[in-house]
Amino acid sequence: MLCDIVGYMNPEKYDITVQTFYDVGAYKHRLPAYVRYRTVVSRKADVIRKVNGRVLWQKMPKGYVYEKYIRQDYDYEVAFLEGLSTKLIADGIKDKKEGGPKRFAWVHADLFTYYYTGKFYGSVEEEAASYQKFDRVVCVSENAKDCFIKRYGDTANLCVKYNFIDRERILKMSREMPAHGLPQKAGGEFLIVTVGRLNVQKGYDRLLSAIHELHSGGMPCRLWIFGEGEERGALERYIKQNGMCEYVELFGFVDNPYCYIKEGDLFVCSSRGEGYGLAIAEAMLLGVPVVSTDCAGPAELLNHGEAGLIVENSKEGIRRGMVEMYESKEMRLKFQKAGMERVHFFEPSYRMSQIEELFEE
Repeated sequence: MLCDIVGYMNPEKYDITVQTFYDVGAYKHRLPAYVRYRTVVSRKADVIRKVNGRVLWQKMPKGYVYEKYIRQDYDYEVAFLEGLSTKLIADGIKDKKEGGPKRFAWVHADLFTYYYTGKFYGSVEEEAASYQKFDRVVCVSENAKDCFIKRYGDTANLCVKYNFIDRERILKMSREMPAHGLPQKAGGEFLIVTVGRLNVQKGYDRLLSAIHELHSGGMPCRLWIFGEGEERGALERYIKQNGMCEYVELFGFVDNPYCYIKEGDLFVCSSRGEGYGLAIAEAMLLGVPVVSTDCAGPAELLNHGEAGLIVENSKEGIRRGMVEMYESKEMRLKFQKAGMERVHFFEPSYRMSQIEELFEE
C-alpha cells in the first residue's frame, strides 16, 4: 500500500523519502524513481533481527534510533506501520509544542483482536502515550478505529482514511501469464484462493482444517495460498500429515498473484482479525466472489454482507461459508456482481485526495 500511495503523490509537490528499519521487503522495486530510499539496518548487519525484540526495544535508550538514523529536515514524518515504526518516531518527539514536522501514524490492523505490537513497549499505557504524540492517527477503516479505541482509549487525534487499489495496474497484471504457465485444475474442481502473510492472525490453520473436512467429505475443492511468513513450517506439516498435498498448494510470495486470483471460483479471508483486508478488494475487482470471517475491516469492505458472504469467525463458520458458496452458483454470481460494483469505493484519486488533506491541515 505504501508503494501505491507514494506512487500517486505529485513529485513536483512532495519530496519523498521512504525509510525502513530492516533492509528487507519484496516491494522495494515498486518505489518510483523519484523516491529516495534509506534503511537503518543493512542486510550485512542484519543480526539485530535475531535479538529478543521485547528486551531490545524496551531497553534501548529512548530516541536513540530516531536521533541517529531518522531525524532530517522533514516537514512531515509518517509511521506507516504499527509497532516499531510508531515507537521510533514517537520516541523522537520531545515536546509537540516545540514545533518541528507534522507527524502521522497509520493503523492497518485490528489491534484489539490481534494485539501484536506490545513487544515494543513496556505496557499498553506506554503505547497509548506514543500514539498521543502524533498529530493524527490514521486508521484504514471505521472498524479499525473502533478496535483501536477498545485497546487504547480515544486518543482524540483519530481519523479514518481508506486504502485504495490501483485498478489499472492490477487488471493489467491479471492479464499477464506466468513464465511457467498457470497450474492446471481438474474438470469440475472448485478452486479456492487466498492471499496474505502466513501468520496466526490470518487463520490459515482453520482454513486448512475446514478444507480437509470438505475434501474428505467429497467436495472436489482445491486451495491455493499465496504469501510467506513464520507459520509456513506448521502449515506444511499439517498439509503433509493429513495427505493434502494433492489439493493444497503454498505458493509463497508471488510478485503477481492477480493472474492466479482471477482463476479462482472463490476468495476466502479466514482472518482472526483484520484492519482492512486489501486482498479482498483486489479479488472483488477481479470478479471473484468473497467469503470472509466477521472481523473489523472486511465487514466494512463487503458493505456488511451486501458485496460478499460474511461468516462466523471460527473454523466452522469458514467451512459452512465455503459449502454455501460451492452449492449455490446463484449466490456466487450475486456476490461477483455486487463486488465488482463495490470497486468504486476503492477508487485511487478520491482516496488520495483525502490522504493529501492530512498534509494540508
